[in-house]
Amino acid sequence: MILVIFAMMVMPVFAQFGKVVVFAPKGEKFTLYLGNNKQNSEPESRVEADNPGGPNFRIKVIFETPGMKEISKLVFNKPHGTMYYSVVRNNKGVFVIESAATEWS
Repeated sequence: MILVIFAMMVMPVFAQFGKVVVFAPKGEKFTLYLGNNKQNSEPESRVEADNPGGPNFRIKVIFETPGMKEISKLVFNKPHGTMYYSVVRNNKGVFVIESAATEWS
C-alpha cells in the first residue's frame, strides 16, 4: 500500500514536460500553434509555450505577412527541458521549421 501511494506521488514528476520555444532569427512575426492550440494572441518573432505532452505533436506557424505560406512540422516529444525550433529559409528560399540546440545556435 505504501509503495502504491509513493508511486502515485512520484509519477507526476516523471510525466512533466518542459517548454517549446519557436523563434525567427530574422524577425518574421508569426502565430504559433502546437497541435490545434493557438499559443500567442498577437504575431511575434519568438513564442514560448508549454510542451503539450504526448509522444509527438505538430508545430504550425502562420506568418503575419499576407501571402507567406504557413508551415508545419511533426516533432517527437522530449520530456523535461526546453525544445528549440527556428523558422528559417532553406537553400531553396522556402521557410522551414528546424530543430535548434539553443536559441543562439
